[in-house]
Amino acid sequence: MRLFILGMIIGFLPMGQVDARSRVLSTNRAAIGAATRMLKAHMHNLAIPGMQIAVSIKGKPIWSESFGYADLEKKILVSSSTSFRIGSVSKSLTGAAIGLLYQRGALDWDAQVSAYVPSFPQKRWPITVRQIAGHISGLRHYSTTDEASSRKHYTSVLQSLEQFEDDPLLFEPGTQFEYSSYGYVLLSAVIEAVSKRPFTEFMMKEVFSPLHMEHTTMDFPDTDIPARSRFYSLDDSDKRVEAPFVDNSGKWAAGGMVSTANDLIKFGDALLHDSFLHSDVVATLTTPMKTSRGEDTRSCIGWEIRHDEANRRVIVNDGSLPSARAVLAIYPKEQLVIAVLANTGTGIFFNRDEAFMLADLFLDPEGLSPSKQELTAAVGEYAYSTFFDEDSINGTIKITLQKGQLQGSMTIPNRFFKDRSVSIPVVAVSGSTIHLLGTPGNWISVNLNLSQPTIKGEWRFGPLRGSLVGLRK
Repeated sequence: MRLFILGMIIGFLPMGQVDARSRVLSTNRAAIGAATRMLKAHMHNLAIPGMQIAVSIKGKPIWSESFGYADLEKKILVSSSTSFRIGSVSKSLTGAAIGLLYQRGALDWDAQVSAYVPSFPQKRWPITVRQIAGHISGLRHYSTTDEASSRKHYTSVLQSLEQFEDDPLLFEPGTQFEYSSYGYVLLSAVIEAVSKRPFTEFMMKEVFSPLHMEHTTMDFPDTDIPARSRFYSLDDSDKRVEAPFVDNSGKWAAGGMVSTANDLIKFGDALLHDSFLHSDVVATLTTPMKTSRGEDTRSCIGWEIRHDEANRRVIVNDGSLPSARAVLAIYPKEQLVIAVLANTGTGIFFNRDEAFMLADLFLDPEGLSPSKQELTAAVGEYAYSTFFDEDSINGTIKITLQKGQLQGSMTIPNRFFKDRSVSIPVVAVSGSTIHLLGTPGNWISVNLNLSQPTIKGEWRFGPLRGSLVGLRK
């Protein structure tokens, strides 16, 4: 019925609008297909139990999908309402809460923290709210894995400050950058003091509820949260097992929340379209901090500013836990928001660079729907040489055509990949260039230029880059 109604609507549109709409649908469909193959290959190669992804463009959700299991033992599938731990993406939500209090005139960014939390011990130098939020306060981060994965329960935010409140500052505030999750724990005490409400209540009623984030809450260890995923790590035999118990009451604001991909893109869209915070407040949240010497930290209030491979500006944050991975990326100019969640974090690659690759499929889809001539021209086996992981590599790339779709595999003979041949989930062709995307488990991107007698190309793996030179067989 929905397809029939859509067909009726399209039937009354001018032909130009129909063609444009058709191109958009076709482009998104190709991007979704490519992204799905990348995620499924990644999950299979690294035994990731479950994942979620959601994408919106110009305020409209265009894709939301769930993969795998929320509970391996009971074989419960991930659904759109399954909530995952989001780690440090929690800081983005906490930053928005601080911004909301500033917008209401209740908080001063440059006030000393002692003005709001007088019980917090005086330090050698005064600390401001802005410095804490931008990780230039001198407050320390977790010093051990046990601190990050604490099992101790705290009955209040003020009590949780005992984890670090008596420690000296690492440096004079403003002079250096030092990432600090404990800083955001202190910010939750500021939020309580200013709002005169418990931090958890303020977040639920003033942030999550207005944005209709129905599946976002704190990762309460003693509460049955509907549809919360179970979380997994690796045992000594590289088997996925349930992750050890943690109690996140000591770091709600810094890394203790659960959410869904759909809820996170609602949050991202709200920041883009001034429906929650005013544009000047969002600008404050997303402007990188500078040290007193003028050094750009790239770190904002709950966010970082990065640029992807095409030099597009991205507002991004990711969460990395032994039991979870989370990425939320906002492309302000293109108005694209993408969120990806996984219910394990041990032994997997999935951070901002991988999210940027997925976003690029929607922002630059050229080559995802090649012509028959381009498909035929790409088929072949390629010998290449390069240098990676301190090794000289001589490997092969093989591209075949099956059922109208290009498929690829690549041998990477070095100690990192252990001489194995790995499949390539996405092969795209654009003119004389073949793009090989998302080698499973490692997210290598390879571009080959076929206009030369010998192949010339490049590979990238996170921040690493290298050249490819070889012969086409």
